[in-house]
Amino acid sequence: MDLSSLPSRFFAALLVTGGLLGAVDVLPLWIEGVRESWELSARAGIVAALYLLAVYTGLRLWQGTRQGRQWAVLIFASQIPVLALPGLSYQWSTGARIGTAVRENGHGGFEAVYLETFGAVSEFGLHTGLTEPALGVNVFALIAFTVLKRSGPSMTSHHFAPRPDSGFQRSTRRS
Repeated sequence: MDLSSLPSRFFAALLVTGGLLGAVDVLPLWIEGVRESWELSARAGIVAALYLLAVYTGLRLWQGTRQGRQWAVLIFASQIPVLALPGLSYQWSTGARIGTAVRENGHGGFEAVYLETFGAVSEFGLHTGLTEPALGVNVFALIAFTVLKRSGPSMTSHHFAPRPDSGFQRSTRRS
């Protein structure tokens, strides 16, 4: 095994395991939604589909495909922000969430909060009970995004590389 593929395989494994855990975690909510409310069922279905996309992407990344790497970069990028505002929250992760957030402490000041979760986390939606804003960064997702964005031959296009026999000249003609 090529050692340069180890980071990709590590992040692929997190996408697969975190995606599976997230989809299984959402399943009871979807079942409850089927019984009680189509809206709850639809929201749970969308979240489950997002986690299943992470599983599929993780499998493609493990295989070393260009599509897998591109989607993994997008998925990890979407996991970087942690946002909680009065009435709105957004955060999710597959595999791990390690980061920090700043939130209002309720006494007119702010405090730093350490975020650590292994498995899957999802929180999307409108919450009327949320009163204290918090903004944060999932540092683990930021690292995964950066490593996957900068590494691997599958992210570089071989179509634009000069041919060895071309004398380093780019040509639009094909012979």
